[in-house]
Amino acid sequence: MKKLLGILVLGLLIQIPLQATSKENPLKVFKNEILGADAKKMVISGRSIKKTKKVLSVVEEGEDKAVKIELDVSTKGHKGDWNNLSGRNQRWEMEYAQKTHVYKKDEVIYGKYTFKLYDKSNLSGSVFQSVGTDKKGNPMLPAQQIQYWDDGRVVWVMNIVDEVFYLCDDMDNSHFQKTGYRFYLGMKNDFKKYRTISFKMKPSDTEKGETIVWLDDEKIIEAYGTNMSVGHGIGLRIGLYRWLEQKSLDAIGPTSLTIKEFAFSDKCEEILDSSKCNYKSTSRQSTTTLKYKVKSRREETHGSEICKTVKGKVTPKKIKFKKVASSFSSSQGEGEFQAVVKNKTDKSILVKAKGETKKIAEKNAMKICTEKKWQQSFKDACYVHYSGEAPKF
Repeated sequence: MKKLLGILVLGLLIQIPLQATSKENPLKVFKNEILGADAKKMVISGRSIKKTKKVLSVVEEGEDKAVKIELDVSTKGHKGDWNNLSGRNQRWEMEYAQKTHVYKKDEVIYGKYTFKLYDKSNLSGSVFQSVGTDKKGNPMLPAQQIQYWDDGRVVWVMNIVDEVFYLCDDMDNSHFQKTGYRFYLGMKNDFKKYRTISFKMKPSDTEKGETIVWLDDEKIIEAYGTNMSVGHGIGLRIGLYRWLEQKSLDAIGPTSLTIKEFAFSDKCEEILDSSKCNYKSTSRQSTTTLKYKVKSRREETHGSEICKTVKGKVTPKKIKFKKVASSFSSSQGEGEFQAVVKNKTDKSILVKAKGETKKIAEKNAMKICTEKKWQQSFKDACYVHYSGEAPKF
């Protein structure tokens, strides 16, 4: 009997730490143990879902802790996001304190971010943003972001905004004319395990602008030149931001972002190792090891009139990147999937294209087909005949 009682007591003692940990306040853990340096002064974004206890949880992995943010459609987003004319959104983010942590033009900021992503939503969204601000520190525009896309890719986006405008029917949300540089970091599957992004940013409306990004200690992006035409500085945001657009809520699954570490400061030695802090380009040649694309666009007004416009004083020069070799290993290859597209009206058409996912391969092949002739009847007759894993010869 005594032996049985001893085993029972021992079992209870083993369980006590686990129970104590499970009752920890995830927001306190986030602020006290996950955020570092100046990031400890971050606050919950005003656009975040209010039900923090439902969204956050503490994750234990050995001796390490992390905080998981999980969003699903059972919790509505902030009314400004949920009723956005450009499409329904949903988020839980921490952001810079406007009065104390806005970095003005030509000031330098260093950061480090360790996270993993699990997505079953088939949506796009972001897990990090540097936000362009006005003189008072109010957010105006997305400057640089880590985005995940509905086609499976994860990208670093550098936006250079020429104009910010506000619609009369939607003055709570800003809209943009911008040029976006999109660097492909890999696929969502590459981020199911923890990855670390380190960065140096210097926002500027002159050629002094600078962005350097490392992924798991490998330098993947160096960008020099004007990187902020509109705005007076930047602040940082982390967290999960989902773009639900106008999709049926019934078809949208959950998304989770687990954060192990996020820190930033204007003092490099507080954040990055000496090799990163001591790095300085002698040529200031913009380089990247990644595939990238440049796209300029102006957001739609959806039939509404423009009530307010903010334009930059200087038109930024296009940044030209030199491709450099890399030992970086992820889904950066030419494509693991292949799609075959045919045309119902022209039997001679047979298009093959590759992509990192089936969806990307199909999109690439359809684009080639529809661009072969200008007639709409021809374009409408293009269809996906087959898509699947690319043959390995």
